[in-house]
Amino acid sequence: MDRLPLIAPRPPGLSGMAAQLRAIEDRGIYSNGGPVVRGFEADATARLFEGKGDCLAVANATLGLMIAIRQAAGARAGTGAFALIPAFTFAATAHAALWAGLTPLLCDIDPLDWASSAQAEARAFDRYGDRIAVTVPYATFGAGIDLARYRDYAQRGIGVVVDAAASLGALDAQGCQFGTDAPFAIVYSMHATKVFATAEGGLVHSGDCALIDALRRMTNFVLPAAARPKARGSMPSCPRCWACSPPNGWRRSMRWPRTACG
Repeated sequence: MDRLPLIAPRPPGLSGMAAQLRAIEDRGIYSNGGPVVRGFEADATARLFEGKGDCLAVANATLGLMIAIRQAAGARAGTGAFALIPAFTFAATAHAALWAGLTPLLCDIDPLDWASSAQAEARAFDRYGDRIAVTVPYATFGAGIDLARYRDYAQRGIGVVVDAAASLGALDAQGCQFGTDAPFAIVYSMHATKVFATAEGGLVHSGDCALIDALRRMTNFVLPAAARPKARGSMPSCPRCWACSPPNGWRRSMRWPRTACG
């Protein structure tokens, strides 16, 4: 039986990056937030997001969702409050909400774009009110969604985290990377199956640099220790070898399809 080449992963090969890997060894810096990872984050912000806001590299997009959802929930994290999630999404989104101590609440999707239905969201807010702590819309298959609607939610005090796993490379109607300068966290995947691939990894972007800084502290157990931790932290930082992949593969990785996003 012949197999259809539906997905052909082409991440930059580590075998072609001996010099970059040797440089990591020569520096001997294996701490969190080292020069390779921070350099990748700065390059991503400059090259993909027009220098706006900031980026945080994580080990995978699921871990990015976990910390972003927990941060967005604020004091309601761990209370069992609802995370409003589209019924058509990947299981990782619901698991991330559960990790944050929230209860996934599914809403229907729009049959025209397979993203969360605005009407279904409105019905959920009418029924559950402030029991909904966070909404986690999904940019289905990398297509764009109406971020203006979610900016309105954020202004009303509702936490927003956008699951844009397949959207690193999708362009909005203005020709910008989808999610550029958003006031909330946009979480992208760099898994081998994605358009922008480093074999594994995730990237969180926001136009709010303070938000990215807060998420960065969460990736280091909410340290520095000068301040007593006030939130749950973990260690989802991006491995150095994945962060050194894009400099070799920026050109290839940036040959993106011009996905029209609303």
